[in-house]
Amino acid sequence: MDRLLLIHTPGSETLTTDNGTLLDSTDAGSDGTWDTLAPGDIVTWTSTYVVTAADLANQVDNDIDNTVTASATPADGTLGGTLTATEEVDLVDQNASLSVTKVADDDTDVVVGQVITYTYTVTNDGNVPVTNITLGDNVTAGSGTPPTPTGETLLTDNGTLGDSTDASADGSWDTLGVNDVITFTGTYTVTQDDVDNLQ
Repeated sequence: MDRLLLIHTPGSETLTTDNGTLLDSTDAGSDGTWDTLAPGDIVTWTSTYVVTAADLANQVDNDIDNTVTASATPADGTLGGTLTATEEVDLVDQNASLSVTKVADDDTDVVVGQVITYTYTVTNDGNVPVTNITLGDNVTAGSGTPPTPTGETLLTDNGTLGDSTDASADGSWDTLGVNDVITFTGTYTVTQDDVDNLQ
């Protein structure tokens, strides 16, 4: 049988078993097509696929289904038809997770009227993208107006380049990719009541 072609477009083809007449299976070059495969002989292809965050986020049955289609023409010239083979690769379970840290630019000996700037760092430490991230901050002891975290900014793009996006600086981050980090900032103005009662 000659002209064996895998439509899946795998990589270089290799003769792995020559069961019949030695060297009766031939191939002119690694072009994705094996030229002549003799009875009993076996040829293999290899290919790769990189799992994406979208695969994890959009999984239906917890696996990647992959089907390869092979076509060939027998030596007598009649149509050989096609063959298919399917492989299922299990996917890790979806794990959406964020971590948040908060740091003040000045946290010692503040005075009335002083503006404290807080930086909130949000990290996607799960394995799927997270969308529509907003933060709320409460002042549990102070008497002033609570900070409003805004000014969201991409700090580091650690995963797939460009998968973290935000259409506008509106206090909400649109999509945060896996392992990526964003920051928000918020301010609090120290009041006289804070100084009088919280020392």
